Amino acid sequence: PPLALDLRRGSVLRFVFRAWTVWVATRILRDVTANPVRAKAERGDPAMGKNAAKGVTGEEIWLDGEWVKWEDANIHVLTHTLHYGLGVFEGIRCYAGSDGRSAVFRLEEHIKRLFDSAKINLMEIPYSAAELEEATLESLRRNHLAEGYIRPLAFIGDGPPGLHPRDNAVRVAAIASEWGRYLGDQGIAKGI
Repeated sequence: PPLALDLRRGSVLRFVFRAWTVWVATRILRDVTANPVRAKAERGDPAMGKNAAKGVTGEEIWLDGEWVKWEDANIHVLTHTLHYGLGVFEGIRCYAGSDGRSAVFRLEEHIKRLFDSAKINLMEIPYSAAELEEATLESLRRNHLAEGYIRPLAFIGDGPPGLHPRDNAVRVAAIASEWGRYLGDQGIAKGI
């Protein structure tokens, strides 16, 4: 039985772990099935497009040093980060100024923190900070955004499965997309 408790073998920890796993799995399933975005996509809501995962769109994404079409920026299902969650990212806002120019909020500091996070996780990003900063800015230009949300990220790519990524390449992307005001219009006008 999946939740059998055998005290003779000291399996209390296994019992607790299994119970916790079942609890987490049921919460995840409940959250997924109650997800309104997913429900809209399944009903074929035109506002969601053909695929809920493509609800945010753009034209190009910088992936591993090359510009690829938005719809072609795919990764393999055996990507290490997908299985083990080892990856780093930053969320950066770009604001359109009243003078018609755009301003990226603390780009240099965000990119430095991305590299610091990667170092802590023993990931060596195969590009310089300057290259990633330029790719981040270019992602705004290529997607024709005066303001928006930018997500530079580094993750461990596909390769042999297992906890230790061994020789799996560290992959890097810079994505820029439209994203409304995080705290709504009132958050900007009245403060938070």
